[in-house]
Formats: sequence, structure tokens, C-alpha cells
Amino acid sequence: MGQAPKVYPGANPNPPRWGANSASPEGRRRRRPWSSAPAGRATARGTPLSKGVAPNDLWCADFKSEFKLGNGRYCYPLTVTDHASRYLLLCEALGSTREDTACIAFERLFCEHGLPLAIRSDNGVPFASPNALFNLSKLSVWWLRLGIAIERIKPGHPQQNGRHERMHLTLKKEATRPPGFNSLQQQDRFDAFVGEFNTERPHEALDMKCHAATTDCPNCLIRSTIATCSSPPAAASACTEKGSTSPPCWQVRDWASRRSTRAFGSPAS
Repeated sequence: MGQAPKVYPGANPNPPRWGANSASPEGRRRRRPWSSAPAGRATARGTPLSKGVAPNDLWCADFKSEFKLGNGRYCYPLTVTDHASRYLLLCEALGSTREDTACIAFERLFCEHGLPLAIRSDNGVPFASPNALFNLSKLSVWWLRLGIAIERIKPGHPQQNGRHERMHLTLKKEATRPPGFNSLQQQDRFDAFVGEFNTERPHEALDMKCHAATTDCPNCLIRSTIATCSSPPAAASACTEKGSTSPPCWQVRDWASRRSTRAFGSPAS
């Protein structure tokens, strides 16, 4: 016959069973408090999404999955499309997802195409910050100061940015296999892909028209101008050099009757 387990002095003579029901006293004793996120951290969630029926109503931004170049370094492609026309505005071969490099890319984009009403992205860096208030990153705060509304898809729901993700699939097949040896060669491939994607490739959802044919002026989709941004990032000085006779490129659109400066896609109260 087996011997009874030895009970040491001070030990619990009736330890809780690991298979005990969580509703039982034994289960409650061994349960530990659990939360989905650390205290003080905002849980990422989606926002109301607009339809973006006209050019520059809504831009979609994302980082395509990183891949290794021929020299062993990783490339992080930053892509931006216009939701209505599916026009590929930007495809930049970056070396990281840092906010400063993303800001420089968006600066050039705003100088060339103006400001959209809203930008849709996921909840990843640099579009959001998991440790900040409302998950706002420096990049998203800068967008809000320019009067651009922020839209974020639900975590784990890439279909909410389906048009953009479909473009990523084509980009992966035609511009990254095989990859370039370095970032300069890879950027040349991206530039060639952007030109073909916008001017030569027809799209079924656009009645077999090219993306550039859906706008009267693809290089100036919307340029509404009334007020200059008070504090653009440092790299904007390249567009506002001293002695230049052209107006500053940093211009905030006139919201007029639709002035809302929405954060997270919800109307301001």
C-alpha cells in the first residue's frame, strides 16, 4: 500500500487541486488577476471608417512587410494610396519604421499632392504608439495639427484596408522578387512599379481604366490653401527656402462648412 504524503510543518494540509473549478473556493484562491493590457496603457482598437468617395478624401498608408536586400540589410517599404482613385502616391524604400524617416516621406508627399481629409492606417509604429494617450504617436499628432483626421482599422482586420493590401500583393510579386542589392537599386524598382501601376495597369473596379485616368490632375489632386501650418517639421525648410517667391507648401485646407478636425474619425463635439 502506498504511503500518505508527508505534511511538513506550516504547510497547507489541503492544497488546492489544479483541476479545480474556477468558481470553487479552491479555484478562486489560486486565480491571479489578469488584464488585456498593462495599467495605464490604452488598448488598440479601430475607429469609424469613412468611404473616401473623392480623390484626396482618404489616403491609406502602411508599411509593407520587411524583406532582406542583396547586401543583407532589411527594407521597409512605406506605401500610400488614394482610396478613391487607387492612385499609388508613394512607395519609399526605408531602412526602418522610425517616425523621423516617415515624417520626411510624408513631407514630400504633402508638398506634391496637398493634404487629404483623412489618413487610414493600422495600429502599428509609427502611425500609433502603444504607450501614449489614445495611442497617438508623434506622426499622428502632426497629422492632427495639419487638420487631417485619423482613421485606424481594427487590430487583426486587414480587410478594412483591403484595397491597399491588394496593391501590396502586386508590389511584392513584381518589385521585390528578386530584391535589389541595396536600397538605391530597390528604390529604382519601386519607382518603375509606381509608374507602371498608375499609368499603364488597368483596373477592373475603375472600368478598366488606369489609376491616373480617374483624376484630372494626378499630381495635384487637391490643393486647397488658406492657412500656413505654424510648425512644420524641420525638413519642410527645403520647400520654404529663404528668398523663394513660391508660397509655402504647408497649407491647411479650409474646412468651412465641414470643419471638424476629427480625431479617430469621430466628429468633434
